[in-house]
Parts: sequence; structure tokens; C-alpha cells
Amino acid sequence: LNSSRGWFCFQAVRYYIRSKFWQAIYKKLGITMLWTMFDVDPEKLIKTQALELVNGLYLGSHWSNFPKYRIDNQKCYDVLFTWGKHFISSNFSNYPYMAAFITGYPSDHYFLTRMTLADEMKRSLKDKFVISFQDNMIASDILYSKGMQVAVHRMLIDMLLNDNRLILLLKPKRKYIFEQILAELPELQSLIDADRVKVFLGETVRSKAVPAEIGKASDLVIGLGISTTAAECCFAGTVSFHADLTGFKDNAFGNAGLNKVVFRDINSLRSAIQSQINGQGITIEECRKYHKMLDPFQDGQAYKRTGAIIGALQKELASGLSRLDAVKKVQQRYNKFSAVKEEVLV
Repeated sequence: LNSSRGWFCFQAVRYYIRSKFWQAIYKKLGITMLWTMFDVDPEKLIKTQALELVNGLYLGSHWSNFPKYRIDNQKCYDVLFTWGKHFISSNFSNYPYMAAFITGYPSDHYFLTRMTLADEMKRSLKDKFVISFQDNMIASDILYSKGMQVAVHRMLIDMLLNDNRLILLLKPKRKYIFEQILAELPELQSLIDADRVKVFLGETVRSKAVPAEIGKASDLVIGLGISTTAAECCFAGTVSFHADLTGFKDNAFGNAGLNKVVFRDINSLRSAIQSQINGQGITIEECRKYHKMLDPFQDGQAYKRTGAIIGALQKELASGLSRLDAVKKVQQRYNKFSAVKEEVLV
């Protein structure tokens, strides 16, 4: 402990200096609220402290459908905006938020604006059953491995070779990952050349194709893991499955939707896909019912709820209320007028 004393003292001094640095910026610019979506920010606690010093609030939400709690993804907001109650209990119960508002999936505003290309693709493939696979990151020290990717691709390739009605749309998360899969499965290139498989990559190394756009052109979407993109495609109106091959069994959504929209082995996943192809699978209404754990609204209006709450908080802070009183007042109002109070506010 004595040998660590210098390190602890340095961190305390750094925390103080950086807090004062951000406080000065917020004060000079008249900032009383800061919104961020960063999963990883080494100064998130410092920014929270600086905002408290100016009677301000640190706000934010999350892009991802987190399959497990990870400390590096901990959101250290004063006020959390989350998709649904599931995330509060599974991911955000380890931090003392002043309030947590359930507002729905934050990117649902774009669905209608990006449907032109999806509709065109759908019309061009009207006599086919279209499956899209939307993959995930892979590495040796995260939840998703290369073997999982290969297993799903191999299964889908086999289904295509045995059924000429099928078309596969691939939306890789990263081009370099897709190139690894292509090297492992040369038969995939043959199907691409035959126009049985269509690949949608982003315009740059870091960018990606739009999930719901590809999903809406499909009859069925499959995501790797407890998938953000699969959930998004369901919210947009396409039946979606989660290929959760990680071996973890403590995700409440995964357990509730097991063998309905979540599958933990290739055989059960393939069987469910075949049922959808045969017209004997679940409907979009049933799929959305399972996904209500993630987003109880699924109405494309998350931005309106979020904006209304932020506006109300800003108004109360400007009136001179303390941070705590402002949040409490807005929280009570949101609870009172919400259409689904028991599910919306925690």
C-alpha cells in the first residue's frame, strides 16, 4: 500500500485539476447539460464532477443491446435514458443514477426515411425468401469468436445450396472480418458470383451499411449474439433472430425469448429458419412481443420522448432549481403522463 501511495496521490491531483478544467469550460460557455453516447470515456467521472460543480447534469443513452454487464461500458450519467427496463436491471444497476427514463431505442427515427432502397430490393427479389445475416465483432478475448461466424455462415451456405428460393444478404460489421470469413469459406465467393449472396459494406473501413435498411429488404434477419442489429430490424418491422452462441445463459431477454427469437445452438437456429421459410414460423407481432423487453414502445418516437425530457430538465434548471429538485420534478411529471407508466419509469 505504501508503494502505491504516490500513484493514488497523483490520481487525486489529476482528478481535481481535470474537474476544474471542465468546470471552467462549462461555466464559460454556459453549459448546464452534457449529452454523450460514449461507451468508453476515461474522463466520464471527471465530467460528472465538473457538471455537479456548475449545478448541471450529465445525460446520455446507449447504442448497444449489451449482452452482459461490463465495467468499461458503465454509463456514469446523472440521468440515464435507456431503451427499456431490461437494461436497468441487467446493465445499469451498479451506478447511483439520479433518475433513469425509459424512452425506447434511440435510433428508431430513421426507419421510414431509409426504406426506399429496401423497398426496391424487396421488389427485385419478390419471388425469393430473403435472409440477412448481420454479424458482430470477433476477437479471442471478447464474447464473439471467428468460429461462431464461420458456423453461422456455413449453415446458411448449406441452406442456400439446398434451396434455390433463398437469397442471402450479408451486412458485415467490418470489412476485414468479412475477408477472414471469405478466406475460410471459398464456396461463399461462388455464391456471391452467382448473385445468390449480396454483400453490403460501408463506404469506408470504419463505416457500416444501415441495419434496418438491409433488414427491411429481408423476410428474416439473423444477428450474431444478443444482437443490437437484430433488435433494430425487429423494431423496424422484420422478424429477427439472435444467434447467441456465446454459452452465457444469464441474459434475461435471451432466456425469455429462448427458442423463439434467441437460439443457442446451430441446429435449433436452422430449424427455426426453416420454419420461417415454410411459413410456419413466428409473425412480426410475436417477434415484437418478445422484443418489448428491450423497447416497450417500438414506435419510432424515442427522439420525441428524449427531447421532451431534456427540454423539461433544462427549463427547471434555468428556473433556479437544484439538480436534484429539477430531476425529481421532471421524473414525477413523466411518470404521471406516460402511457405505460409501470414499464416506462424507474
